[in-house]
Amino acid sequence: MTTRSLFLLVPCVFLAVSGAQAQEESYGFNLGTVLMGATGSISYSSALEDIGLGSVHPTVGGGVSVGLHKYFGLFAHGGDTPVASASAKSCVYGVCANARASANIIHVVGGFEVIGTNRSRFVPFGRVGFGYGRGAVSGSVSTAYGGVSATVSQGTPDVAFGGGLRTYLTRHFGISAGWDAYRTVGNNGGNTFFMPVGGVFAQFN
Repeated sequence: MTTRSLFLLVPCVFLAVSGAQAQEESYGFNLGTVLMGATGSISYSSALEDIGLGSVHPTVGGGVSVGLHKYFGLFAHGGDTPVASASAKSCVYGVCANARASANIIHVVGGFEVIGTNRSRFVPFGRVGFGYGRGAVSGSVSTAYGGVSATVSQGTPDVAFGGGLRTYLTRHFGISAGWDAYRTVGNNGGNTFFMPVGGVFAQFN
């Protein structure tokens, strides 16, 4: 090998190694990336306060995102928001009755996700999509001689959007923080739900 060939070879090797390191150090999505997460949040809606259920309630959920490109992907997410729970007991002439009531909202959403894949461990993301929420109120009354129960529910589609920041603690695990918002549409629409969200995630590929 001549001296000239050696001088040409060294930069090529350096560029190849640098490119491989840059690819290895990139955090975010690639084609085929699967990210699974669990979240907790606080849901706020003035509509719930208007009907006497309070405006702030805890929400638990989880979801999955799939990478279509280093900057784009699809997501699906679901959550459950308990908004009320109560029980009472009353006795008359030795006959006791137990009454229980609860209300909750179950919500699912899916759509398009934009990911700010980069070489740092802090990766921003944004989401937009469509969802469906169903609120249900259940009640029951029971005595030693029997009981009765009933459930009333109503569903509403919505437009969903949000965003946040994922912090990668390792290549495959991290924590996330952000916000979600839902605007109900249709005959029963017109309400807005807003929630700050925090959680943990595991990423594959």
